Parts: sequence; structure tokens; C-alpha cells
Amino acid sequence: MKPVAAAVMLALVPMMFAPAAHAQATCADVTTLNRAAFEEFDSISGAAIDDDVYSATLKLPNASACVVEAEFEVIYCCVWSFASRENAVQAYVAQSSAIAPCLAGWTASTLPSDKQVRPGVMLISGAVYVGEDDFEYMEWNVTLQEYGSAQPAPYRLWVEMILY
Repeated sequence: MKPVAAAVMLALVPMMFAPAAHAQATCADVTTLNRAAFEEFDSISGAAIDDDVYSATLKLPNASACVVEAEFEVIYCCVWSFASRENAVQAYVAQSSAIAPCLAGWTASTLPSDKQVRPGVMLISGAVYVGEDDFEYMEWNVTLQEYGSAQPAPYRLWVEMILY
């Protein structure tokens, strides 16, 4: 399980389905988060949710939940939940397409599609952006995962900004 997944899933309980609109992160959001990473997201860390996990005061558009996790790496993470694969894929494409041009000059790669990442969780698609120069210890991940079809909203879109 992702380090912040349990805390984020707790935050999801009140909201099982993301809105139909697929509003996405902007370059202003990316710039704000990159700057916040330099101070380990202190400026956007809100109330404690769990040990080393905090609600984020900056929430990406229509995210079900956003948190800052500071146990090992410092991670800003937002998640969206979807009942249908079609809506989830549309949201993934929208987020990936919105974030990619904001990270021009970063090293981009894709993750293997349709791969089991742990029991009961399949990676549908993923993009990774690794920073260079002043951002060399930063990484953005946009991933779409399926958490078993028995759940009412089995598709999760994750946008993470990690400071190593």
C-alpha cells in the first residue's frame, strides 16, 4: 500500500465518487507545490490526520482528498475515486496532459500498464516526472489504479509530488 494510502482512504469515506467534471491541476498549482516542497510542504500542511500525515490546505481541483505525509520522503498526494473505468481514464488523461507541460525539462517516463502492483491493485497507467538541477530531489507521479471491482468506486487517480 502506498505510504499515504490508508490516511487518504480514510478521508475518502465521506465522498465515494468524484464529480463528473475533470478539472485538472494548473501550472500555477505545480509551481506552488514545487516551491512548497523546498520547505517540506510546511506552508500547506494542515491538521494532523495520523502520525506524520496531515491534511493539505492546498487541494487540487475536485480531488477527493489531499494530504502531506512526512514519515520518510515528504509527499504531497491527492486522490480521486471513480466508479467507471471510462471516467477514470478520462480524468487520468486530463491530469497527465495538464501537468506534463508544466514540467518541461524534467525527465518523463511511463510506468508499465496493466501491471499488478500489489495483491488486489492493478496499475492501469502511470507517468513519472523526475526533476533536474534545482529540482533534482523532486518527482511527480500521476497514476491510475484499480482496487478490485467489488468496491463501489474501484478506480483511483493519484497525483503525487515527492521530495526525496
